[in-house]
Amino acid sequence: MDNFKVSLAKYMCPICGGVAEEVIVTNTRLTKGAASKVEELNGKTIGFSDHACKECSKYKDKAVFFIGIDTGKSFSEEVYRIGQMRPL
Repeated sequence: MDNFKVSLAKYMCPICGGVAEEVIVTNTRLTKGAASKVEELNGKTIGFSDHACKECSKYKDKAVFFIGIDTGKSFSEEVYRIGQMRPL
């Protein structure tokens, strides 16, 4: 049973950086190595979603989103997002 693990991971909203969706990740190789990698993902953010979260989606037709990145506070793949929303 150590060869199969399931985790609940998160994708970030590309606009606000909040949780856009949660996904269930499983290992299909059924090896201990793959199972341990899946287990490490539990509760973690694994990337940006391809769509906005529910809250940001409410404003998509009513506002323009400016998404900036502070390079001084960003690290390689982890970006520190700054920005503003302006009504149309």
